[in-house]
Amino acid sequence: MDESRALALAARFSDNAIIVTNAEQLVEWVNPGFEALSGYSLAEMKGRNPSDVLRTYATSQQEINRMERALAQGLSTSGDLVNYHKLGHPFWVSTDIHPIHDEGRITSFLGISRDVTEQKRNQSLLAGRTAVLEALAEGASLADAMQAFARALDEATPEMHVGVTSRSAEGRLHGIAAPMLPQAYMQAVDGIRAYEGCGTCGTAAHRRARVVSEDILSDPLWAEQRELARLSGMRACWSQPIKGADGALLGVLALYFRHARQPSDSELAFLEEAADVAAVAIERKRLEDEANRAAEAYRLMFENMPVGLGRSNRDGRWVDVNPALARMFGYDSPRQMLAEVYDIATQHDKGSSAPVAIKARIDALGEVRGEIIRATGRDGRRLWVRVDIRAIHDASGTIQAYDSAVVDVTAETEARDAVARSERLLRTMADALPPLIAYLDDKQRYKFINAAYVQAKGLDRDAVIGRRLDQALPADWYARIKPHVEAVLRGETVSFQDTMPVLTADDSAADESGAGTSGRAASAVDVQASYVPDISESGEVQGFFALITDVSEYKRREAELVQARDDAEAASRAKSSFLATMSHELRTPLNAILGYSEMMEREVFGPLGHEKYKDYVGDILTSGRHLFDMISAVLALAHGEVKGGGLETEPVNLLETAGEAVRMSTHSGSSAVSLDVPQELTVEADPRALRQIVINLVDNALKYAPEASVTVSGRQVEGRCRLTVRDTGEGVPPDHLEDILSPFNRGAHDAAVAGPSGMGIGLPLVKRLVEAQSGTLRLDSALGEGFTVTIDLPLARSEGMAAE
Repeated sequence: MDESRALALAARFSDNAIIVTNAEQLVEWVNPGFEALSGYSLAEMKGRNPSDVLRTYATSQQEINRMERALAQGLSTSGDLVNYHKLGHPFWVSTDIHPIHDEGRITSFLGISRDVTEQKRNQSLLAGRTAVLEALAEGASLADAMQAFARALDEATPEMHVGVTSRSAEGRLHGIAAPMLPQAYMQAVDGIRAYEGCGTCGTAAHRRARVVSEDILSDPLWAEQRELARLSGMRACWSQPIKGADGALLGVLALYFRHARQPSDSELAFLEEAADVAAVAIERKRLEDEANRAAEAYRLMFENMPVGLGRSNRDGRWVDVNPALARMFGYDSPRQMLAEVYDIATQHDKGSSAPVAIKARIDALGEVRGEIIRATGRDGRRLWVRVDIRAIHDASGTIQAYDSAVVDVTAETEARDAVARSERLLRTMADALPPLIAYLDDKQRYKFINAAYVQAKGLDRDAVIGRRLDQALPADWYARIKPHVEAVLRGETVSFQDTMPVLTADDSAADESGAGTSGRAASAVDVQASYVPDISESGEVQGFFALITDVSEYKRREAELVQARDDAEAASRAKSSFLATMSHELRTPLNAILGYSEMMEREVFGPLGHEKYKDYVGDILTSGRHLFDMISAVLALAHGEVKGGGLETEPVNLLETAGEAVRMSTHSGSSAVSLDVPQELTVEADPRALRQIVINLVDNALKYAPEASVTVSGRQVEGRCRLTVRDTGEGVPPDHLEDILSPFNRGAHDAAVAGPSGMGIGLPLVKRLVEAQSGTLRLDSALGEGFTVTIDLPLARSEGMAAE
């Protein structure tokens, strides 16, 4: 076979497209490979310029010009060009064109082309993956990164436009990249819901499977959006769901075409791979965003936590601290603390071995928790802190740093120490007090007993703490106090008296429980016990205090006082009885003396004879009357002491009763006595006693101040009846007022004024009569200012209620 025939056979059976043109670049012959690649037959191509048939605006004009310049110079050339299939879809070819010379001139051109469309797609996919990852690494937004990705894919095939949408939490699709699609179209479909019949993308998202629309103008899935797609120049759309590693729908990647067409297997593979790259990019961006949000949240938490947080390196220097830690140690800011603290150990007490010991424990165990240490602030202030420290290891297990959480517990520690000191002080005080003091919880278990309790009950303090009351006390004693214990545990405060057995050292012995109680009591004492419930804020009884006081001596003294009182009362009754008897016995002969004296003074049976006898009779009568008055007063006073007054109160008109009293007094008719009492003033009183009060006060006033004037007045004051008897006499020194209210005690000054004529029982009798009627008496006086007696008695009931 000659060489030309072999070349012809090779050209015919080659998969590459081979084309032969004449010198004017008009087709003379094409092989079957050309027909398969372009869809054009030899008959359709013969006599035509290949560029006029295969190339459109998508072919790079710059590349065409370069190749034509080479051919014009008679040189071979090669390049990648975009050709269009007879059906209208573009494809990439790598073309080699060789001029054929004959005797120094070009007679024809031989062109060999191979399909590199898939290679170009793969290159664009690689470029897109690189572009999107680089953009994300540089911190670009997801939209900008996907825009770079879509732009790289758009270069793979002319007239193919990439659109990428992401799925929101609400399930809607939002466009994030479509560099070659009309902006109006993207705005119109932004935020669409995913449902069957919502175009190719919405349906693919709804089905979660690839959807291919070969011709948008006839596909029923585009019924709602067909006109929008037509106006945008779109005729075909292939949509692939973008799914995450867990199968969740992240969005949809779509390839749009300006001509109706169906995809090849390689194009569907390209679509799937592009969607996978988009899924990786979206998931990576979301993970980065989540990591950034987590980091920002951690930073915000770190900055705003009230607990001090910090990280230190292995050399013991802070590398990061939060504001709370800086403030805790007295620094204005974390920056200041990081700049000034070169060694964490300086924040411990000077000379402390805690840092070395703590570090050794962390290195051994990996962490320490709840460590309380004494620390020093920037200004030298001492504080207590509680620290949790955890070692941070690298992949090899080597410690690289330490994370610390620090809480200022200075106030808490000092308060706990203060409580401990208070408890020690209270325990010391309780042990020093003579009363028996104990505290028991709501289960009747001893929690505290003082020294007196230990000694009196013969208990071993260490053995009894934690034991129940019925285990620590003799059975008979517990049985007697059990009702009181039950009452206090119900929340009642209980006080009672009882006799308590007292144990001696010889009698004390350990019982079967080991609590140290005795079965025999050496003696018994009277005690006053008080059980006080310990009630929590929620109102529950959580225990009770027991305070027991030995009242044996008190009761002995009380009995002595009662006996002394009874003896005094008996003596007083004997005195009163004696006075009453003597007064009665004295009045009987006095009545005869007075009667006979009056008859002799009146000379009933004839003249007495000598005038002196008449004077003597007058003296006898005057002295007898004076003695009679004194005896009557003593009898009245004794009567009040013995019988308690025997008064019966009723409404009494004060003006009428006071008037009667003045008229009945020994100074009746004296112009020195005046009344100033309202007609309507009514008092709740015993009429006889009220008259006696006024008589005594008026007589007493004029007895000690004969030349004085006396005013008896009455007023209603603050719901009471106020009776006032005021004289204008010499008065009494204030320090003698208390004395003159005692029976038979007129005071030294009174005796000097009135001589022996008074017995000192008028005012004491008045005081007792006033108090027997629920009244009060007050004396006011000073030398040269007269004497005033003020008495407050209840108003009559009708007047009192009206006043109220």
